[in-house]
Amino acid sequence: LATVDLYYRFNLFQFSKLREGGANEHRNQVHESVHGLISDYLQLPEGKLVSAKDKKKALTWISELVRLDNENVTNSKLAAGQTMATTTQWIVEEVTSKGTLLLLNGADCELWKEDFKVDKTTMEAVKRLQNEICSTNSAKIVCVDLNELDKICNIYSKDSS
Repeated sequence: LATVDLYYRFNLFQFSKLREGGANEHRNQVHESVHGLISDYLQLPEGKLVSAKDKKKALTWISELVRLDNENVTNSKLAAGQTMATTTQWIVEEVTSKGTLLLLNGADCELWKEDFKVDKTTMEAVKRLQNEICSTNSAKIVCVDLNELDKICNIYSKDSS
């Protein structure tokens, strides 16, 4: 976990340099590599090498990387004079046997997205959050925010009320 943590921190350093105006042509490669490294870490079975606590920390890192990436895209659009992206809240109703999500619109309960495809890392994050909610018997639901391109930009849980 310490090595993965160092790569994660290096990636955050790259983002801070980008915010300060420093151009970094390798930032995308670093970002993708760190994202992949954390994803691979999450694939390891829990046991002597990887604990559930460590995996939870890695999921937090993944969420932060997604948030930073979306923030960077938004800032790029604003700098280019484009409008800021809007997001819509969707409730994860089911993880299907096909490896897709069944989503219900948080604002309009009559809108559904069936067979919504997500990458392996996102699916792992959704499943882990669902398992966490089930294990604590809390009255929470898993939600995702989708941007205007139907790309997940945030994964979180909230009270079901």
